[in-house]
Amino acid sequence: MSKPKLIIMDFDRTIFNAAFYTEFLALLTSRRLLDAATNQRIVDLLADTNISLDLMDVLRRCHLNVVQALELARTALDPNDFLYDDVSPFLERGRDDKLVVMTTGVRRWQMIKLDFCASLQPYPKIILQDNKGEYVRDTLLQSQKGISIQDYEGQWFSELVLIDDRVDSLTPLVGRDRVSLWHLERPDAKYRRDRDYDGITHITSLKEII
Repeated sequence: MSKPKLIIMDFDRTIFNAAFYTEFLALLTSRRLLDAATNQRIVDLLADTNISLDLMDVLRRCHLNVVQALELARTALDPNDFLYDDVSPFLERGRDDKLVVMTTGVRRWQMIKLDFCASLQPYPKIILQDNKGEYVRDTLLQSQKGISIQDYEGQWFSELVLIDDRVDSLTPLVGRDRVSLWHLERPDAKYRRDRDYDGITHITSLKEII
């Protein structure tokens, strides 16, 4: 029996559509919890590629009741609607593999978003502050039994697949045996590659992953 693959997927803009943020902010504005000018300032912050934003902290600084805002989001928005259309078929296609959601950012804000997505509940999550590719590279385990990372020491896989919307999360693993790297640049991508990279397959949809 062949070993499963270890598939590591980024969360924001790979699985989770960033349209959620604008819908969430628009909801708060429509309920007069946030004024239009503040809404726009936060949208501009979200678009800044140099910032790792804790949206809950931003809202708190705007004197919002964060608990009230989250309850409103839970009742008025279905975060599963913000999973890209190709995510569910991909998860189904990989049901015999080990799939892990790996994300970077402020832990409490990442957990809020992940907890919202009921369809992701069965899958383990790893939340980092550092570059995902460097983390995987530094914890990589390889032997005649297969490939793995220290988080799953003792479990061996035929291949490690890393999918991310940021090239810099993939380049640390270029050239590694039994590692497959996929750069997902969706039409609404926040991060655009400056060129093609050897050892990385550039795609626009999860449907393109073999």
